[in-house]
Order: sequence, then C-alpha cells, then structure tokens
Amino acid sequence: MVNFIISFLHYKPIQLFTRIKLLVLGRKKINFLSNIHFNKLNSKSVINTVIQSKDNNHSLNSLNALENDSIIYLNNFNASSINFFENDIFDQNDSLKKYELCYLNCFSDIVFSDDKVLKDKILKNLNNIYSDSHSQKFNHSFWYPYSVSSRMINISIVILSLESSNQVSDDISILYSNLFNDYTYLKRNIEFDSDGNHLLKNYISLCIGSIFFQSDKTLTYYDKLNQLLSNQILKSGFHYEKSFDYHNSLLYDLSILNDILGDNFFDNSELSDYLIKMLSFSNRLNRNEKILFNDSFRNYHFNDNNMISYLSSKYTLNDETSIYPFKSLRTSNFEILAYLSDINPIHCPAHLHDAIGTYELWFNSQKFITDSGNYDYNNSQNRLYFRSSNAHNVSTISNNSQSSLYKPFRFGRIAKLNELIDQDNSIEICFSEIDGIFYSNRIKRKIQSCTGLIEIEDTTNKNNSFSYIHIHPDVNIERVSSQKYILSKNKNVIVLQIENSSLIDSYIDSTPFSEEFYRIENKKTINLKFNNQLRYTYISQSN
Repeated sequence: MVNFIISFLHYKPIQLFTRIKLLVLGRKKINFLSNIHFNKLNSKSVINTVIQSKDNNHSLNSLNALENDSIIYLNNFNASSINFFENDIFDQNDSLKKYELCYLNCFSDIVFSDDKVLKDKILKNLNNIYSDSHSQKFNHSFWYPYSVSSRMINISIVILSLESSNQVSDDISILYSNLFNDYTYLKRNIEFDSDGNHLLKNYISLCIGSIFFQSDKTLTYYDKLNQLLSNQILKSGFHYEKSFDYHNSLLYDLSILNDILGDNFFDNSELSDYLIKMLSFSNRLNRNEKILFNDSFRNYHFNDNNMISYLSSKYTLNDETSIYPFKSLRTSNFEILAYLSDINPIHCPAHLHDAIGTYELWFNSQKFITDSGNYDYNNSQNRLYFRSSNAHNVSTISNNSQSSLYKPFRFGRIAKLNELIDQDNSIEICFSEIDGIFYSNRIKRKIQSCTGLIEIEDTTNKNNSFSYIHIHPDVNIERVSSQKYILSKNKNVIVLQIENSSLIDSYIDSTPFSEEFYRIENKKTINLKFNNQLRYTYISQSN
C-alpha cells in the first residue's frame, strides 16, 4: 500500500487527472467518417529517409509476408492480415505484443516495392483491417492512443509511397479516410496520463495528420511539439527517459515529420534544431555493440545504424561534447561507459532501471561487461529482474534493489543520488539506497582510468554488501581464484583482478540476458560479497 501511494504521488497533476478521468469515463469515442477532404503532399525527402533508414533484408522478408497475407511483428512473430482481429494474440495477456501488431509497422516496407499487384493487395488488406476495427470497442489494443500514433506514421508513409508512384488505386481515398479517423480519435485521446515519449509521439502524429487534413491546425500542434521537446530533451541531446532505443525511435519519427514539413513548405527550422541535437547525441554514442542501459530493445521498422548514418550525412551535427547522463573514460584500448542518474524524471519512470552507477566496458571496441537488457513489459519475474539492481553492474548493501520496484513501469520509494564528482579521468558517485523507512544505506563508487587499466572502488556503510559484474554472453570466463578472473573474446583477453582483502566470497552464476524483446539467452555473472570496501581493476593480459 505504501508503494502504491508513493507511486501515485510521483505523477504530475495532469497525469493524475487524466488517469482518474480514464478510469471513470474511458476513452472518448468517435464517429467513423468517409469521403473526407485531404491534401496530397509532396514526399520526395521522406520516402528517401525511410528507404535509407530501413534494413533491406528485414523489409524484403516483411514484403514477402505481406504478399502471403501475413504480418511480421517484433521480428519473431507472425499474424494474419486477413480477419486481423481474430489473431490469437488478442486473446492473450501480453499488451506489448498486441500493441506492436496494431502499429502495422511492416506496411511501411511498401516503399521497397514496385509491384502494383502487391501494392493493391496491401492497400486492400489495410482497408479491410480498418473496416473491421470499427466494430471493436475503443478499449481494444488497436485504439490504444500510442498504437494509433505509431500506426498513423506508418500509414502516412504508405500513402506517400503510393502517391509518389504512378500506380495509385482508387482505394487510396478509403485509406485517407481511415487515417483521418485515426487522427480524429487521437485528438480526443491524447496521452497526458503517460507523458514522456508517448506524448511526443502523439504530437508528432497530430502534426502529420493536420498537414493531411487540417493545415490550419498544424502550427498549433507544431508549437506544442517543440514545447514538449524543450522539456524532454536534455542539454546533451538525450531524451529524458534515458533509453537509447526510445530516443532513436523518436529521432526516426521526428525525421519523418521534419521531411514532410520541409517537402510541403512549412517552416521546420525549430524542429530541425532539436532533431540535430538528438542526432548528434546518438552519433556520439553509437557503438558497434549495442548499449543496454535502461529499457532496451531492437527497432525493426528501421535500423538504428542505417538511420544514424544517413541522417548524419543529411544534417550538420553540432559540436556539443556532453553525453550526460553518461561518462566515458578511456585508457589504452579500454572504454568504460558509466551511468550517472537516479530515477529521474520521477513522474515518468516507465523505462528507467534501478541502476545508479552501473557501467558497460569495452576492450578493443568489443563489449566485455554488459547490462542485462530487457525482455518484456509484462508483470512478470523477467520484468522484475531486468529492472532491478541485480541485473546491473552495481553494488548494493541489502542484496535487493536500490529502490522499491512497483509494477512493470512504476517505482515506490526510490534511491537518491547525493553527490557527483566529475573529473577528467575519474567519476565519483555517492547515493543512498532505500532500507525500510529511511535512506540509511549509503554507497560511494569511484571509477577511474589509469595507465592501461580501469579501476572501480566501492565503499558502503555496512558489512555483507554485494556487487554484480555481468559478463557479455560472447565472452569466455575462467576463474583463476576468488580474486582473479580471465575474460576472453575473439582473441582479446583481459584480467579482472579484485585488489582488496575485505572480499568475503566470489562466485559465478548464470543470469538472463536479452538485447531484444522476447529473445533471451544466458550470460555469466560474477557475484561478489564484501565488507564495506571493494576495489577491482580491468587490465589487458598483455600488461
């Protein structure tokens, strides 16, 4: 009960008000209209951005599935595009899968097809899905506002792709009407309760919808979107929910909107500035092996590396150097990337993990030490584990999480960052983790790069503290002693050396690892038990 009350106190007033209104009144309904007026838009830039940002192989597989009346979603799952709402997934208790199917991401792969027969088939199936949706209740996953927002962006791409060819079927006017109904519904059901990336995607989609149907409203939505961006984009350029994959997903959506605005003679200069700021951040932290802080997954309707590469050639990146909330320390062939934030913003913690001071470590550009990733969004043991401190490279005193985890997207009482000392070759983080009613467990972590090695020193205010070191699944591990481990990957070898005598015990166990939704494998985790102080180093074996 305490965590329930505290989690609600974290909300902003408008979030609470909207949630209560939804509980009492439900979502606002619409009347479905046809034969609406629409604007035909120019689309040269946006189609090129979509094509350059996608993964060709994945898109071709998606088109092959569509040709066979099948929909690929989340890369690993298939559904039928015929009798769409009879797919078994809608009878299951997994909201993420249901939402992802309703985004209709795969239909945007139409940009790769020149086959008129296939295009006509895709258009017909899309319109049939929409027609069947009219008989669904508005609490169905199809009408979840985030689903509507995501779908609007994809259907806009479909329309622009069809209009840019000389193979347009008369049925396209029906698809315009369906997009209009999505737009009308979204206007009435904006996600003020969720805030964060949901609210941004709502306004991106409302901007796009208004350009098609109500150009006199575009400036209103555009100004609101830029206001939200000013609040949600950190000075470094990172989105404040601190998930790389949501950040890049927003970047992709914003690039689509920015192209539509530019292609159709709207002033998009303010949005371009935010886009460049976000892109520059993504470019600074784009690694050949995925960074897994906070909620992470794999975007399939575009490819992160392809998008960043293409947009970086299209826009002039800024000269900002900050990578907050991270700190990168390098020495010789090592790079350690440390995470420096607590649960913040507290009103929007859905995709944050409980991991003050966690880090990932590369040697010769190959990841050796990793965070655990994220598997699903269900109210499950998997979700609890991946969000908890135990799934990250941190120290705790109670062998529990730093904060009180509450439901798949909420926290109760949270750990607090007390002090941050940032120097050229080191970072010092002091924080208090919860313990009963009071924040009595105090932990200090110092990470420094020295000549040829990385050193980590943790100090706690109690005996019998715990620390976790998660080894990337591709790394081989050899336990030489309780204080020495040899790690090897692709002929690169480093040594983990535990330096101090307060170590009580160390052992290896197997723990979950997931770089994308619903795909899990095992990794090795070194568990360390110590009294008050722990110091260990990473060093190349050649040293």
